[in-house]
Amino acid sequence: MDRTKFAQSRALIIYDDGTVVGTCSLHCAAIDMSLKIDKTPVSIQVADYGTKKRIDAETANWVIGGSKPGVMTRRAKWAFASQTSADAFIAANGGIAGAFEVALNAAFWVGRNVNFFCAPMEAVGCRPISMPATAV
Repeated sequence: MDRTKFAQSRALIIYDDGTVVGTCSLHCAAIDMSLKIDKTPVSIQVADYGTKKRIDAETANWVIGGSKPGVMTRRAKWAFASQTSADAFIAANGGIAGAFEVALNAAFWVGRNVNFFCAPMEAVGCRPISMPATAV
């Protein structure tokens, strides 16, 4: 994986047996975790979209979708250290704000109506908004 090319989208998984996997995106991290169901991730770190520094995936502010192309996926999933940065990204590029669980589930979900997907996820921090389907 080219860390420079994917600095804004990379993910790092540390498993309970001490193995470490670096991926180019949350999408590829989700694939790795699904292939290693016998291992438990003890830490998942992702890049902050703006600073490119690693942050904790579970406490990150996620943006799903929008006009910026994703990495290895049709629907982008970007992490931000601050809610302010995530909201500014949404204002400029579209997308929806959500918790890590929403972003991780979106890595496996291939439908186009994010608001439909997000509706049952409000309990974990997803905030549906209106947008044209082409923005997703």
